[in-house]
Amino acid sequence: MQSDNMSKKHLREIFVVGLLITMVFMSECIGPEKRETEKSWTDLRINSSAEALNAYRNGISSDYFIGKIKNVSDSGNILPPENGCYVGAFPGMRLTGVENATTEDLQQFETLCGKSVAIAWSTYCWDKNISLKQILDEVGEYGAVPVIGLRLEQHEAEAIMDEGNPSVDFSLQKIIDGDLDNALSINVVDEVKRYNKPVMISFLNEMNGDWYPWCGIYQGGDGTTEFGDSSKADGPERYIATYRHVVELFRAGGVNNVTWLFQANDISYPNENWNSIDAYYPGDEYVDWVGISLYVADAPDDEWASFETRMELVYNELIFLFPNKPIMLAEWGVGEFPEKGDKAAWISEAFTTLQSKYTRIKCAIYYHAKWEND
Repeated sequence: MQSDNMSKKHLREIFVVGLLITMVFMSECIGPEKRETEKSWTDLRINSSAEALNAYRNGISSDYFIGKIKNVSDSGNILPPENGCYVGAFPGMRLTGVENATTEDLQQFETLCGKSVAIAWSTYCWDKNISLKQILDEVGEYGAVPVIGLRLEQHEAEAIMDEGNPSVDFSLQKIIDGDLDNALSINVVDEVKRYNKPVMISFLNEMNGDWYPWCGIYQGGDGTTEFGDSSKADGPERYIATYRHVVELFRAGGVNNVTWLFQANDISYPNENWNSIDAYYPGDEYVDWVGISLYVADAPDDEWASFETRMELVYNELIFLFPNKPIMLAEWGVGEFPEKGDKAAWISEAFTTLQSKYTRIKCAIYYHAKWEND
């Protein structure tokens, strides 16, 4: 009897262990996908679905889209192609949140889409634990021109936004007054000069939005009495003065390999006259290219719109305001939300209309990334 009891106990133990092993196995096999569906994700990647990838590959395969920079002026400026549009990409986001393109990222993106990348986007905040030299060298090794999204010191910007009232904690006046000249010169100006190959810089982009501490709404907004011309809004005026100061800092440092990109969002937040794109424009002598960021469904609660619907208004505005400047889609992308709209059709429409209708767009940088929503 004791032997039978021991045998039954042993069998029960085997059963329990087997059950636990099965549960672990099932968790490993189907758990990650299930857990991911329970989270809220935004997936802008070109391979978010087989259909999206096929649409991107088919669109980019046209000879109209150019995978290598062809024209650089004697002064080092990147010139637009006479016909066609440069292929650009932001190919991935580091786990640390740093948005820098590596040689491997770019090679993988090229393999994925079937065409080389002419211009590669990276964000650089000069106190992050990565050197600008590393970013430039990685992109240069691949063979593309780096576009550097030059921003505030990251820890400072994050602390400001956490406070919820950036205008109280940080003013662009610090840059205008030269308080950050030394840090900029050591970490950025000198490094770009040493690189000695073409670099494009987008300085404090999307200034007409409401999500960065340097946005006009937090730098005086529509007030007119605290800075500059009393007939103009202080927020845009401060941005213009900041942009010009940084360009002059590069010029004073003898840097002649920078192409300057003025990059706004396609829609202003708030969408008011004082916060319009042209209100922030630093002037032709400070800007080489004009760019916009255009995203659709980059958050679960965002409304869906076709590429043409979003592009039409801002494109006509840009070609009217800047008849002599090359224009680029400095960032563009669409989320994979099948319940909202067809991402593959959106991408196909973008490539079709860029060739047939929006021919002043001379570079399009796709934002190939995925992130978990808050």
